[in-house]
Amino acid sequence: MEKFPQFRNSAIPQFFVAAAIIFSVTACNKRVDIAALNSAEAVETAMQEANGALRKGDYNKAFGLFEAVAIAQPSNALAHLQAAIVLQDRMGDNAAAIHHFRAYIRLEPGTDKAAMAAERLELARRRLAGAAFPGETAGTENGHTAAGCAADFAATTNALARANAEIAGFRELAQKLDEENARLQKEINRLVKYVEITDGGASSPIPPSGLDEFRIQHGLAPREQNPKPPVKNHTEPKYRTVEVRPGDTLWSIAQDYLYDGSRAPEIRTANPGLIGADGVLEPGIIMNLPVK
Repeated sequence: MEKFPQFRNSAIPQFFVAAAIIFSVTACNKRVDIAALNSAEAVETAMQEANGALRKGDYNKAFGLFEAVAIAQPSNALAHLQAAIVLQDRMGDNAAAIHHFRAYIRLEPGTDKAAMAAERLELARRRLAGAAFPGETAGTENGHTAAGCAADFAATTNALARANAEIAGFRELAQKLDEENARLQKEINRLVKYVEITDGGASSPIPPSGLDEFRIQHGLAPREQNPKPPVKNHTEPKYRTVEVRPGDTLWSIAQDYLYDGSRAPEIRTANPGLIGADGVLEPGIIMNLPVK
């Protein structure tokens, strides 16, 4: 009886292939700082270090470096090929090797090494099929085989596990970034209040050249370019006071303090009820005198 008839004339194998490639490319290796591979010199150094680890028999390190280069530079065909060979020959992970063989064939089609990669890809499929379905190698229509479907599924499962681990790391990083963002927002709010108080003075944390822009960005009105001095609410007194001495008259007080005896009537007006009709002044009383 034919096995896996549901895969005949189906797009499911293509889905497995695409999913395996997507998840494998986006997954990151925990042992290598991929962000550091941001230059051709760094990539070359990583490749040399990987080949050195391979010669020493440190296959985990070698694979980690090759895969890191492949992630940092998805178009680096050699890194994909080396990673695939280490996975297949040294680590026995044929499912993961399939992704890298396919990446190399896609990047270097028609070359001798692409033909070799295709042979190794088929070998990886057969090994996976032999492990999952002993004795089952029969093909189906349109080139889809049970071994191929099993290999695609296994590669996708492996890549999915890596992606899930990476997602957990991203979530933790996102939480830390949210906390840092909240801290920075709090600091910005503090600076806004501080600028409101200092208004660009010597103790302001924002230089005067950038103060107006800072105020506008954070909802504060810009400063006046030529602020007017505050108006003093001050009224000059109309009168001053003097004490009447013995012998003083309205005329003598006007002459002594206002330098004009004819202003005696102004003194009478400034002191209603204090001076009698006869104009006699009682010594010791306090009288108002016009200031001007």
